[in-house]
Amino acid sequence: MKRNNQSIKADLINEELKGASELLSLLKKEHEALSNPQTSAVEISSLATQKEQQIKSLEQASQNRMAKIPPSDSELLTPSLKPQWQQLQVLALDCQQQNQINGIIIHSTKKFIEQATAILLGKEPTTELQYGRTGEKINQNQARTIVKA
Repeated sequence: MKRNNQSIKADLINEELKGASELLSLLKKEHEALSNPQTSAVEISSLATQKEQQIKSLEQASQNRMAKIPPSDSELLTPSLKPQWQQLQVLALDCQQQNQINGIIIHSTKKFIEQATAILLGKEPTTELQYGRTGEKINQNQARTIVKA
């Protein structure tokens, strides 16, 4: 028996919904790992690899859906597809927001480590980047002696 077009479209949206849900779950796990100072770099790296694989899978599901259902398709507004379509849009926004939060944590942790390293090396940490005429980063931190024996 041949399936109707709307059923095929629902399956494509559901496939993408499943992928987006799995990505959001990974992003939340990554957030927990990044927020826990006991988490090892290996664990974070493993989550990043899983996230990368899930993103590729989600991109494939998205391409499959867009090949059959362009965003301008009026069937997306029908009672049978509209709830799934809206759920997918909300889920995509949730993934984006969670990824931004994780990025902020990574950036602030990186900054902290750079500042701590600069202090340990006897350099004054800077908060601004400076570049030379050719675009290369100029290291403004000159080694300073903290104490002399």
